[in-house]
Amino acid sequence: MQFTRLFVKTGSNNQSQLSREIIYASVALFMFIFLFASYGLQVYAGELRRCNDINVMDIENCTGTFEIPISHNSRLLLNVTTTANRSSNNMTKLSTMTVPRVWTNPRYCQFDRIYTGILCLFEVITLEGWVQVRDALSSQIHWTTQIFLFAYIFLGIP
Repeated sequence: MQFTRLFVKTGSNNQSQLSREIIYASVALFMFIFLFASYGLQVYAGELRRCNDINVMDIENCTGTFEIPISHNSRLLLNVTTTANRSSNNMTKLSTMTVPRVWTNPRYCQFDRIYTGILCLFEVITLEGWVQVRDALSSQIHWTTQIFLFAYIFLGIP
């Protein structure tokens, strides 16, 4: 809204100058993101992959299935109307679900391809969800990888 007022109030000479500056800033920001995404691709490619079973640490053992606990409200179960459920004030009941083991990247950030690294770093520069990216880098690789994100944030958001 303010940009349209600015374009209407200024003359055509100022409008072209402003649009050129916006284009230059956008190109500079994209080059900055591309630079850090290229570095992330070289350093962190394949390093964030883990098994979805937290008890398995290597790719050779990440096969088969495992069970994870799931919880549900006993009110939602139509066939379960025992006195134990009524007396426990409808607390949650634990069940398990069989899940296949998968060796994969986290869903919120990866540096295996340049475009996924760019998307991850764009999310970080907006400061939405950057804490999850920081935690994934520091817990799965090393705590010193936080320097990469802090440098990116402090240089990219002046």
